[in-house]
Amino acid sequence: MAAKVQRGFPVSAATRIVRFIDPRGEAFAPTDLVPKSTLAKRKKDKQPLTKDESEKLYAFARVVVETLRLYHDDRERAVRFLNTAHPLLDDRSPAELALETTAGAEAVMKMLLRADASVAV
Repeated sequence: MAAKVQRGFPVSAATRIVRFIDPRGEAFAPTDLVPKSTLAKRKKDKQPLTKDESEKLYAFARVVVETLRLYHDDRERAVRFLNTAHPLLDDRSPAELALETTAGAEAVMKMLLRADASVAV
């Protein structure tokens, strides 16, 4: 996976992540993950996402997978969790924080791991 991130994910990775968590596209869009202008430019130039863009997508995808695991693949509940402000995240939503920086994604992952260990979150 490290080599794929280094080379850069294909532009379609953003769409695949969105379809994975939100198949009907009601709560997320690829442009929530990567800015519309960036997606258009990379697609037009037939270029992959940059390493930084790919790292950000990878970190968000890890959050999505862990959230789905904790919610036993109940996508509706997982999406609701990802889009609801949480007091342990300074009243920001996990998705917002996870998409902002890889450090934000790591903070969400730590919170999810605490919840999995039955520590109050």
